[in-house]
Amino acid sequence: MSSTGNFRPLQASEDHSVLTLYVQPLLCQSARLDKEIKDFEGRLGRLGHNQRHKLKCRIGQIRRQKDIIDEQLRKHFELYAKATCKSLCEKVWTCLPREIRDIIYDYVHAHDTIYVGPEYLRTSDEPCESDRGAHYWDPEYVGDAVKLEMVESWYRTTLFYFYDKANNTQVIDQFLVTDRWDLGLKPHEFICKVRIDLGPSDNKLHNTWHCCEVRGLADTITRPLKNLDRLPNHTHFVIRVHTYRGLEFGCLRDYELQRTVEVIVHDLKALRDSGHRLIVEWPEAHHVQFYFVNRDYEPPAWLTRLINAGNS
Repeated sequence: MSSTGNFRPLQASEDHSVLTLYVQPLLCQSARLDKEIKDFEGRLGRLGHNQRHKLKCRIGQIRRQKDIIDEQLRKHFELYAKATCKSLCEKVWTCLPREIRDIIYDYVHAHDTIYVGPEYLRTSDEPCESDRGAHYWDPEYVGDAVKLEMVESWYRTTLFYFYDKANNTQVIDQFLVTDRWDLGLKPHEFICKVRIDLGPSDNKLHNTWHCCEVRGLADTITRPLKNLDRLPNHTHFVIRVHTYRGLEFGCLRDYELQRTVEVIVHDLKALRDSGHRLIVEWPEAHHVQFYFVNRDYEPPAWLTRLINAGNS
């Protein structure tokens, strides 16, 4: 096949022997041109100015010829890859039960932590991170049915981190019903791993004794958690409560701390009673953790552990 002749891409229905028939001559041509380029480049240092200029022009011509051939090869391999990959995926989807397919999907796609804030809802590209643009998200490679199940698996295995305390309430409400994959899915039906930061929306760091008084924290701190008890799956929550050294410098007074703890425990009980798993961390108190087992359910137990951690 001439590098300047008419190019007929390999059809998806054609087998490996046809692929070999088409690409073998192109591979030989590409290798030959690559060798010519290297040989000519090796001569450049031994030539005068005019001869070197002519040889560089010749090298440029050969590179352009090689680029044309390599592009033809790329198109052949791409079509063949799509055909073989899609055929394999169709067999997997037809012959294997969903439980086995989910194991395969879990092995294929990446397991990222996705930071979900206002910017997540403003963009429309694939929401995955490290494997964005991978061929297994392309239905031309895997088919529509496998892509749909792959995305469902991605939702189930991805950790979604709601970090924006000022906007978490609105962001979570929109996230639960917004499918950036544009497949008509509802994320709340699949997500199983969630991390949420709770705390004052102003992120004010207290740095002197009684520099201010924190008020009303109990009235707002758990708002982002509303409706999460309705998630159908047994979701694993990691919830971090931030007080920005308000405990250390006495800005979060005892009565406000008690009210805040009571509200947190009350609302998290609703999540726990719905079958969800919870780990609660309080970074200011040396990252003390609460797992909602035994007496960890009760506010007095929380207060005691927070005070002890703060004094340690």
